[in-house]
Amino acid sequence: MSKKVVVISVGIVVFVLLVIFLIGYLNFQSEREKYYEKYKVIDEGLNLIRDGKYEEGLSKCSEFTYYNTYVCHGAVVATKKKRGEPVTVEFCESIPTELKSNWPLTLKIFRLFENPNEADNFKKNSLDIIELCKQVSSST
Repeated sequence: MSKKVVVISVGIVVFVLLVIFLIGYLNFQSEREKYYEKYKVIDEGLNLIRDGKYEEGLSKCSEFTYYNTYVCHGAVVATKKKRGEPVTVEFCESIPTELKSNWPLTLKIFRLFENPNEADNFKKNSLDIIELCKQVSSST
């Protein structure tokens, strides 16, 4: 009789573990799908920004979380700097206050996202843009 109880107990434990594993697996798959969907949208936003469609790219990026706004605003600055375009007062005003206060970090995050080897150099080369945006934020 005791062997039967042990077998039933082991069976119940195995069943419970399988159910827990199944729930965990389904949750993992769901989160994975969300991540890939988010990544696809961010990639579309960054591609629009690289094509010079800054407003469209920023609005695409803003469909998701705050962190993505960091990356996308950094992409606008990088693209404008690469093309020799000026960073306008309007652009600086469109940046959320939280981003302006962390602008060096914003640029570094973008550069780490794009090319980790150039993160620190990119931050140093962008001081003029940081200063412009600081002036804009202090003058308003």
